[in-house]
Amino acid sequence: MNRLLLAVSVSLAACGGALNPAWEAPNASQRLEVALVSLPPEPSAELNRSRIVDHVELVKAEHPAVRLIAFGELSLGWYWKGFDAAYQRSVAEPLAGPTITRLRALAKQHHTFISLGFAELADDKVFNAAVVIDDAGEIVAHKRKANFVPMDDFGGFTKGERTAPTFTIDGVKAAMLICNDFNDATTVASITGDRDVRLVLLPQASAGLTPETVERSPYPFQGAWMLAPQRLGWEGADRYLGGWVVDPNGAVPARADGNPVIVTELAFTTNGT
Repeated sequence: MNRLLLAVSVSLAACGGALNPAWEAPNASQRLEVALVSLPPEPSAELNRSRIVDHVELVKAEHPAVRLIAFGELSLGWYWKGFDAAYQRSVAEPLAGPTITRLRALAKQHHTFISLGFAELADDKVFNAAVVIDDAGEIVAHKRKANFVPMDDFGGFTKGERTAPTFTIDGVKAAMLICNDFNDATTVASITGDRDVRLVLLPQASAGLTPETVERSPYPFQGAWMLAPQRLGWEGADRYLGGWVVDPNGAVPARADGNPVIVTELAFTTNGT
């Protein structure tokens, strides 16, 4: 299989033109500090869980003002481990499992929102899922990926609903997708049709996809920020370049560039962005 297939599948239909212009907010009325964590992938759920917890503690120790810490798609294991659905089942956990339970406690302890993509086990099915936990330790958004690439089918995942759950953080309405849900017209329309959404959270695993490609591509969420956390480094033959932040014009003002943690401030104005 072409190892670039995943990047092609979840790319933003790059037009190959000029970079999208940077967005400016000289009269911002609100700011939100966020952190995107891009971890090197490991096949062990236990090791990945430990690293996730460690990075929550690290971010809050070094950046106490951060209000949201976001991790990528399927953060408890490899995304692609051959044609091995048994592997994805082996790293899957229920919502009440050890990882989400621990992160709920950390979110409450640090009064911080945390989002995580993971393999979810429910009703004997495995879903490519993600959650957002609020600063009181409650799950306020829960998404199961619906728009699959071949790796999702080979991984034995069950499709979720074509919806984009929303939540509110410090007065900012946000919506959540998972990776290739970005390319599902119905799901995207549920966000673009809601003018109150000012932030889109997109945990992903897009091997080979560069921020430059993103920045030269049409951006459907004009007027809203997008956070795209993912993994960093090599997973078998696949190389991941870390996460990035997309501004309301579709430009990329912050990217991993080899760093596992991106901390940035999002500015919002009273007219909706």
